[in-house]
Amino acid sequence: MYYNVLTSENVTFRYEIAGLSSRLMAFLIDGIIIILLILPIKYMCSLMTLISSDVGYAFFIFAFFILNLGYFIFLEWAMKGQSFGKKVMGLRVISEKGLRPSLYQTIIRNVFRVIDQLPVAYLTGGISSILSSLSKRLGDIVAGTIIIKESKKKFNIRAFREWESYNTLNQDRSYKSRILKVVSLEEKELLIDLILRADTLSPLIRLKTFESFADYFQKKINLPRPDFLSPEKFVKNITYVVVGKQT
Repeated sequence: MYYNVLTSENVTFRYEIAGLSSRLMAFLIDGIIIILLILPIKYMCSLMTLISSDVGYAFFIFAFFILNLGYFIFLEWAMKGQSFGKKVMGLRVISEKGLRPSLYQTIIRNVFRVIDQLPVAYLTGGISSILSSLSKRLGDIVAGTIIIKESKKKFNIRAFREWESYNTLNQDRSYKSRILKVVSLEEKELLIDLILRADTLSPLIRLKTFESFADYFQKKINLPRPDFLSPEKFVKNITYVVVGKQT
């Protein structure tokens, strides 16, 4: 099952929807990690019950709720749509626009876990995922998010080394500072996605796609594109600038 996203540049990206089995395995991995994290809290609460059993039990329930919720919210925000379980299984949460989910979307989809878990063992969320054409549980429907299988291709920054010495945009301080100022995080991720998927495009579609991106970013940067740079080289050089010299 696939999900197509049409960008504002009139370019379509295709994502493979994650299946229920891989999502279940990711959840089990996360569940084991949460149990390991809750053990020290459980021990502390057992000591509290020696003073007051009601306070000890109440604190444990509260701590477990916060940890269970906070674990997913923090990791999915910090790891750009992934928890440890999702990372192991090669899954990622994205917005319906194909971008990294916002903090608001991350919070909403995880707060709704409380409802998805009802009445037991994620029955509500499971039924919702089965009925949804995009395998969405209620939290994803409300937040406008989707869980996809991540591409096995990795963005290799070293592949840009061949352009480092010849990247006019990176060497021109005014051009470089302008790019870093106006290109958003979402656009950076879109550029990286394009580079990863470029080889899967037919020659004509590839040409038109890079021309479309080049026109879009030239207008946004508001500086002329050097005549000696093809649209594809121009877009790739912009990508190198926003990615930086990480290794």
